[in-house]
Formats: sequence, structure tokens, C-alpha cells
Amino acid sequence: EIVPKNSPLDKNKSLLEKIDNNNSVCISVRRGDFFSNGNQAKYGVCTPDYYIKAKKYFDRKKIKNTLYFCFSDDIEWCKKNLKFTGKNIIFVSQDMPVYETLRLMYHCKNFILSNSTFSWWGQFLSRNENKVVVSPTRWNNDGYHSSLIDDSWILI
Repeated sequence: EIVPKNSPLDKNKSLLEKIDNNNSVCISVRRGDFFSNGNQAKYGVCTPDYYIKAKKYFDRKKIKNTLYFCFSDDIEWCKKNLKFTGKNIIFVSQDMPVYETLRLMYHCKNFILSNSTFSWWGQFLSRNENKVVVSPTRWNNDGYHSSLIDDSWILI
């Protein structure tokens, strides 16, 4: 079993409790190197429209106590471009050890993935047998079709 050796960071204990005690949806937004000049044409798959449509999918399900956790290496971009508002969205900066971010992500009950193996690992390590996973239909713009996409996922 892949689990962090260390206990959760003190600053994340209340966040972990919120994730565990709600119908949590992990929104994984990768920016960084995927949107640099040299890589954007190939990896710039997940547009604001993708994330907005994916969130609307969960909003339409009207699940009680839904709480969204937006994980990103560029939180300010997310706030500005995704326009997620309300009390049921929490933005989580990834300025912590990678294992700690992954722990928070895999505790979520449902997932909106980016085209990133890091977000894939978050859903893979989830213990929720009834998780709903939303994924981009493609993981790059080269025509490569990822074998990481499961048949049960919702593709947008």
C-alpha cells in the first residue's frame, strides 16, 4: 500500500477532516511546465472550459454536502480563470511536500482530473469504491490515447 510514512502536517489536519466529512471532489489543475511556450501546443489540453464543464457535471448531480477542493500549482490562475465561487470551493496550493498534496487528493471521494499522472495517482489511491472520475478525452494534442483512462470515467 502506498501511503505517506509521516502524519498529516498540522496545517492540513482541518482540511483533511473537511475532505473526509463531505462529498469531496478533487479538482486537479496542472499549469506550470504544461503551459510553457515549448509545451503548451502538446500538453495544453485542459482549458478553463473543460474544468467548468466538469464541475457543472457534479453540480447537476446535486449531491448533498459537495465540497470542491481545487489543487493546483497556480492557484491565482485558477481563481481568475475558472471563476469558481461560493462557500463550497476551497483552493489548495501545492506549496507543501508532494506526498502531502497526494494524501489530501486521494482522500477525496470524487475527481476531476487534469491530463497529469499526478492527478491520476490521486484517484488511483482513493479508497472510495464508488468514486466518480471526470477526465479529459485526450491527454495531449499529439493523437496519443492514454491507457490510463478507465472505461467507467466520464470524458469531457
